[in-house]
Amino acid sequence: MLKHVVVNTENELSAPSGKPEKKKKGFFSFLWRFIFILLFTAIISFSAQITYDFTRYESFFVSGMSMYPTLNRDVSFTDSNKTTYKGNDSELGPAYYWGDFDGNFSYATAGSAHLSGDYICDYGLMDTKDGFLDGIKRFDIVATYYPEDYDTSGNLNSEATYKIKRVIALPGESFYFDASGDLYVEEVGSTIFNLVEQPFLDYAMDVDGIASWKEDTLLGFSSYAAEDVIETGEGYFLCGDNRLKRLSEDSRSVGAIPSYMIGGKAVCLFGKCKYTYKTKKSQPIFTSFKMPWQLEPLNE
Repeated sequence: MLKHVVVNTENELSAPSGKPEKKKKGFFSFLWRFIFILLFTAIISFSAQITYDFTRYESFFVSGMSMYPTLNRDVSFTDSNKTTYKGNDSELGPAYYWGDFDGNFSYATAGSAHLSGDYICDYGLMDTKDGFLDGIKRFDIVATYYPEDYDTSGNLNSEATYKIKRVIALPGESFYFDASGDLYVEEVGSTIFNLVEQPFLDYAMDVDGIASWKEDTLLGFSSYAAEDVIETGEGYFLCGDNRLKRLSEDSRSVGAIPSYMIGGKAVCLFGKCKYTYKTKKSQPIFTSFKMPWQLEPLNE
């Protein structure tokens, strides 16, 4: 007796086509999981970096133009009328003439309307941990207070703010500036004054093309004349990079700074900050924060 075998051709034919589809779907699922894990890892790493930075270091903002153009190269100012000025606006003059952020501009055309407003300035991190002073070397950038920031009892005034300056001479050294603004240093244990290059001033001259940038180092400072030997004693001699027409108030007028007045060693620029003249308060601009690989080291 013959038996008829019924073959389901539909099932037989669909099986081979179903396997590649499953593999295709599995590949894209793996790809999306891989991308998700990668993004998750990046976010966690970035968050951990920020947490580390703000626990290991303290923040600072750069109030004023005394360190231009190393710092606050692209500073801006928005007045009470909501008009924003960049550093090259002729009405307020070049940014390097703006001085400290006290609202007073050297150009008469600025007018009183500009005495109240907001500055967008550099925001950075500094090392304040115990022993940071041991690692300070010449030309490092530091955050410091001045003697005028302390009362007669030696207590820090509540309104005192950090000044950001560059170390020119270390404790125990002697040095002098010549008429051209060149720096000659007699290091501890030496009897010879050697020329020490100041590359940050060369950079300033390249940026704005002002030949007198270095020559103005002693201009307006009656305490020192060209080639007058200066002794630091136990302090640090600090200067701003902006040497034009006494636009940086520093050790040339207040003297060498004792170590206890130096609050930290600048490490890097982290982003931007809004400083409001009226309230004397600063506020970080979080959207300006840089990724770890974008940070600009200040002391190398």
